[in-house]
Amino acid sequence: MKILVVEDSQTHREAAKRQLAEHEVTVVKSFVIASELLHGHEGVAVGGRTHEEYTPPLVMPAYENLLPVSFDAVLLDLNMPAEKTASCMAGGEGEVPYGFILALRAVQCGVKYVGIITDANHHSGPLTAALDLICPAYWHEDENQPIFRIGETRLVIAHTPFEKGDGEVKDWERLLSHLMTS
Repeated sequence: MKILVVEDSQTHREAAKRQLAEHEVTVVKSFVIASELLHGHEGVAVGGRTHEEYTPPLVMPAYENLLPVSFDAVLLDLNMPAEKTASCMAGGEGEVPYGFILALRAVQCGVKYVGIITDANHHSGPLTAALDLICPAYWHEDENQPIFRIGETRLVIAHTPFEKGDGEVKDWERLLSHLMTS
């Protein structure tokens, strides 16, 4: 399975590589790089245009003008450092919930499994506290994390399950397994 993991923490990126070693994994730490990877390959024609000229419409008609995607699963950190992008040259300070934008882009591209995972304290921030409305505050062993279905895509948003053993690293393998089997 071809998997894209987007995570700014080196510790969690290394865990993803180790846990998902049986798959073909691409791990990146940047929203901008992940956006480019989800945008398609160099020179791919989209409605007669190359991907450099492609701007998705505000409402994407189903199965029209979609770029080919090369990932079966996209697993994302929720919050990542602010970056300058083509549409926002200002950049900024702090963290941005880029995971939501990348998840929607992955769905738009037809990725079958999309997971957003956060280790942010759900008591300390309004966004992560609001996630308690749609997913449990803690990952439970009975795997009762809700799966959202958008077309053919299965999407989960979760407060992180941690890998069992030493240290606290995100359990990317458990997130993927939950997406595939629930």
